[in-house]
Amino acid sequence: MHRFFVAPDQIRDHEIEISGENYHHLTDVLRIREQETFEVCDGLGKDYICCIQEKLSSQKVIRARVLDTYPSKGELPYRLILFQGLAKGKKMDDIIQKGTELGVCDFVPFDSKFCVVHLNEKASEKKVERWQKIAKSAAQQSKRGIIPKIHYPIQLSSVGQLKGTSLVAYENEQRTSLKEVIQKWQGHQDRINLFVGPEGGFSEDEIEALKNLGVECITLGRRILRTETAGIVCCSQLNFALE
Repeated sequence: MHRFFVAPDQIRDHEIEISGENYHHLTDVLRIREQETFEVCDGLGKDYICCIQEKLSSQKVIRARVLDTYPSKGELPYRLILFQGLAKGKKMDDIIQKGTELGVCDFVPFDSKFCVVHLNEKASEKKVERWQKIAKSAAQQSKRGIIPKIHYPIQLSSVGQLKGTSLVAYENEQRTSLKEVIQKWQGHQDRINLFVGPEGGFSEDEIEALKNLGVECITLGRRILRTETAGIVCCSQLNFALE
């Protein structure tokens, strides 16, 4: 079933107003007919089954009738935040797309000592805008109940005290695996912060600074993973163990 995100203020009682890109996609691309049903999400974790009630072509607006409402089923039972070292080329696009599919709620890109990519304010604005569109598209495709938030890039050194449980995938960690950490957890995890370094990895000083904030180092196995692989592997393993 086709799925769209709308703003909560577009939903009134048993009617949803659809406009902009969604209107174009419904009418010109999918050519959905009045009797066909489609799914709408308010981005706050609630889904609606709808059908077209009225099409106002002059205003490029569709009024859809709500047939059923239920909580979104595509969210994790915990909040997953990915702190990702800036990566070159289209690697960040892939990280955000796949991370969204795996349930990441927030992406926090960061600059650090061994980053290959460094973004100024203007470049950051363009990148964040692009990444937010990728997250929206991936959330729509994977039937998420929210659209993940893409934060503006920060300096790793500016990270302060963190809420929840925090982990960092570190290539020089040889003893503590993610599996062992999960087995030590008692009860439900409300929030997990995951740190993944850039192509050049983390410096020892950066790891020590993260440890001082309560971040636990983990190994993802005997093989060294690329930055665009490590976060996805870790998110997948967390989902396998906790979802």
